[in-house]
Amino acid sequence: MTNNIFRKNEEFEVYVSPTKPKNESNDSIHSPYYNWYNLTFKRVVDLAGAFGFMIFFGWWMFPIVAILIKLDSKGPVFFKQTRGGINNTTFNCYKFRSMKIEKEDDLKQATKNDPRVTRIGRILRKTSIDELPQVFNVIYGNMSIVGPRPLIVAQNEEYSKK
Repeated sequence: MTNNIFRKNEEFEVYVSPTKPKNESNDSIHSPYYNWYNLTFKRVVDLAGAFGFMIFFGWWMFPIVAILIKLDSKGPVFFKQTRGGINNTTFNCYKFRSMKIEKEDDLKQATKNDPRVTRIGRILRKTSIDELPQVFNVIYGNMSIVGPRPLIVAQNEEYSKK
């Protein structure tokens, strides 16, 4: 029974098993779809999609965007931000930098008509091209192509209190 437990908490247990565990209490969570076969299939689809994107678009699009960012403003091409992952882990989420560098980047969320946004950054944000480096997070296994968007750590802490 214990070899099926994926995560155990004070309040609940999550099982990874194609069949319902015996003696399941009311406070445990179980989904028949949360098993090694479906998790493996999802990972294979994630990797195929990420590598497919890099083969067809990423190899030529990333250098062009990087050059445009460097010509527009000083600073790194990529922006990394700490995000909350599964089981209360954290990881660095990568994006193309679309704003000027400031110290409170992880704490201050962008707003409409934000003065920190660069000229190229406006185009990147409007077309969502600034999100494309997240394909690296998919390859690393921190994110998935399909699934919830991970929040920044400060937002996770704020929402967990509510």
